[in-house]
Formats: sequence, structure tokens, C-alpha cells
Amino acid sequence: MAEDNKKKIKIVFSDIDGTFVHYPKKLEGLGRIEEDPNSPTGLHFVSKASGACHPLIALPASSTGQQGFLSLETLKMVRKLREAGIQFAIITGARYATVLERVPYLPLADAIIVENGGRIFEQDPDLLTFFKEDHAWRATQTPTVGSVHEARKPPADRKGLLWDSYRKLHADGWTVDAQSYTTLFRVKGGDKDPAELEQFIASLPEGLASSVNLGMADIYPSTSGKHSATRYLTEKKGFTADEVVCMCDDDNDLKMAEYCSHAYLPGMNAPSVVAAAKAKPEHYTPGKMEGIEGTHEALLFIMARCGIEYKVQTSTATSVDAGGCSLQ
Repeated sequence: MAEDNKKKIKIVFSDIDGTFVHYPKKLEGLGRIEEDPNSPTGLHFVSKASGACHPLIALPASSTGQQGFLSLETLKMVRKLREAGIQFAIITGARYATVLERVPYLPLADAIIVENGGRIFEQDPDLLTFFKEDHAWRATQTPTVGSVHEARKPPADRKGLLWDSYRKLHADGWTVDAQSYTTLFRVKGGDKDPAELEQFIASLPEGLASSVNLGMADIYPSTSGKHSATRYLTEKKGFTADEVVCMCDDDNDLKMAEYCSHAYLPGMNAPSVVAAAKAKPEHYTPGKMEGIEGTHEALLFIMARCGIEYKVQTSTATSVDAGGCSLQ
């Protein structure tokens, strides 16, 4: 484990998918998901690697029909960090509508950043509602994506440079997904030659940027991006980059990872992430575990750096086979 021990951590930025939320395709290769009436969540995951059983929470299916899972222990570990005075911010490429539906199931956070940094929501200091949008940040995206009111229109009718590019790709026969997105759209290759998409991305007009997420290309304002939103929120809170760490796994996280003082990798789901971890082992800490247990491992690394003692609660596969998941 290569770690940086400079200043005390003030805030953790964490990606969602592949970082603390995992999907059956991944989990079924690492163990099994089972219903369990004795589990506090009604589900558990049994790890092939450790034999441990972890209560699971099932998230609502996304707009693409994918069912994600996170562990109950992940929620408890994030709570422990926040009790120690360390803030926790969720940052994702997921669309605004999907994240809103997931909020009741996610770790209680100090901020939620959606659409690769396009919109920032923080806990309402006046306690009038759960989260309050940072409209000053959203306004920085307006010249490229249009006003908040534009999001009410079909993407093909919206004004702004981003939507001009959407219309062009759509007209050229690309599979372009803007459903419920407000500050980005996603391009899927389909039957197209990947080289054509690379060529389009290379020729994006000034004012637009792109990154790869879950094997697809996200197009968004150059004023956005996870790294820009992370820097903005860090500075807004009066912190510095050496007081910030992140948890991540994919190509669209790399610029954010480089900004933070250290990046913890519960998974490495893009060749670019593998290459970055090899090139800068002093900056990246890949886990030895994967999936649910990889998330726990990354959070334990962060806790250890902060001097927080924590023991992950599990049960053994034997107790599961006997008809329950009794935490030890």
C-alpha cells in the first residue's frame, strides 16, 4: 500500500458505480447474492475470496435497467468517517433523475455531484430540505447547456453548444442518450467504428470536453467535469487539495484523482486507470480485494490514515448455510 501522509483528510470524494455500488455481472464472479430473511436488509453477498457474508442493499434499477447493490457496512463506514469530522461527497456521471431516485439508499453525504460535475447539491444548512443546489456553479454551465428551463425541453429542442453537438451526432446515426440528463449526454458506439467517435471527440469545439465512463463517451461543458467540480467544492469549503482524497475506478475519474492528494481504487475498470496506478504508485492505492470487499478495503485505508479504528462486521458462510447471516 502506497500512501501519502501529509495533511489530515478533510473530505473524501467518492464515485458511485464500480466504487461503492456494484452490479451482478461483477459480483457473481466474486461470490453470490442471496435472499436472507434474517439479514437486516433481506439480502446478503457471500464472498468466494473470504467466505464472509455481507448484508446488501438493492438500489432501484437505473434508467438502463441495471440493478446495483451496496453493502450495509459501506453505509456504516461512511457514517464513522463523518462522525470523525471528515466530510463525504458523492460524485458521479449518473444522470440527475437516476441519482435522485437512489438518494434514500446511498450513504448520507455532505454533497452529491451529478452528471460528471454538471450539478452540485449540498446539505441544506437551513434544514428546510435535504439538499440545496449550488446555483452559482450551475450558472457556470449555462453558456454551454442553456438555462435550467432548457432542461424541461426535449434534448433536440434545447439551446446551447452541447445540444448542437447532440443534434449533429444524432443526425449522423450515432446512438445518443440524453434521457433525463441536464448538463451532458452519452454516446454509445453501437455499430459505428470506434475510430469515428475518437475522431469526433478530438474535433470537439472549444467549450466542450469528453471522458469515457462505463465504456461510453460522455460529452459535457469544459467548465464541468469531476475534477472541476471537486476543485470548486474543495475551495468553497476552505480546504486545499492536500486535504482531499478520492475513491474511484474509471477513466472519467482520473483528472479528479490527479487533483486529490491520494486516490484509493476499489476497482480499476479502464486501462487508463491501470496505467495511472502503475505510473504513480505513490499517488494511487489499488485494493487487493474487489467488489463489495474492495470498497470496504478502500474505506479502511482512509480510516487508517485518519487514525480511526474500525472492524468490518461479517458472518461466515457456515452461518449463512445454516439459514441466516448473523453478524459477529
